[in-house]
Amino acid sequence: MPTVIAPTNYTGTVVGVALIDGRGETTDPAALAYFRRHGYTIGDDQALDEHQAQDSPDIERPSRTARKADWVAYAIARGMPQDDAESLTRDDLARLYHDDEG
Repeated sequence: MPTVIAPTNYTGTVVGVALIDGRGETTDPAALAYFRRHGYTIGDDQALDEHQAQDSPDIERPSRTARKADWVAYAIARGMPQDDAESLTRDDLARLYHDDEG
């Protein structure tokens, strides 16, 4: 399982991943993408690639009327912090991502 190493010795939860003294583990592709974009170090990328190929289909943009949870997952996969995605309404998320992708 890929190890996430934070730039600091933070203890807490980031995008659903528990970090203790700046270290955690996850195979969640959306969380790993977030960590990479924000300067975290990711270990064991080969295991991640194998996991994604077997178990993680690409996240497609939900329909405008999809459940809020689907839109939150999509927004996180696109790089939005989880707290931000959860604070928006389903319609706000649909508008935000519908408008930028046509």
